[in-house]
Amino acid sequence: MSATTRRAPVSHWWLKWRFHLGALMVVVPLACLPNYLASVALHSGESGLGSREIGERTAGPWTVRLAEHELTPPGPHETPQTVKTFELALTGPAVTEVRAAYIAIGRPPESAPGVIFTGSPYRMAADLPVPDGTAPDAELWLTLEGWNGSVHQTSLPLSEASPVSAEWLKARAAAKPAGAP
Repeated sequence: MSATTRRAPVSHWWLKWRFHLGALMVVVPLACLPNYLASVALHSGESGLGSREIGERTAGPWTVRLAEHELTPPGPHETPQTVKTFELALTGPAVTEVRAAYIAIGRPPESAPGVIFTGSPYRMAADLPVPDGTAPDAELWLTLEGWNGSVHQTSLPLSEASPVSAEWLKARAAAKPAGAP
């Protein structure tokens, strides 16, 4: 009487499909590679200052370049607060003369100029909180503080700085029921 050996169903399945599963392990990462490379280029500065450059702005004697980090509406970012990220680069003499740069929605008081930009003078970033009830026609205020203590401000409409955010605020305002806070 001879004993016949039968393979377990899982073992038989593995032997039949192992080549296809191995090929899938190579193809799936390759399919994700373009998105990964675009993200690396954006974060390293190879693709410019941000996803959409807003342009140069002048505040007093200094000129800066401002950009939207990503073309997405404001969203949660490490906190439950709704946040929009902007990028800034100091140009010309501002590189050595500006001590700090701030951004805020609405004209900030002198004691609290807004959210500070962090990073090197050539590429700084700030996560700007977007408070509930922000109007789509609000203004962004950029405050530059020099090493000599001078403070200069400039503003631009939110719709110019981030059209996606302005549309998001319009849609959010339209969806809010009448009389809601």
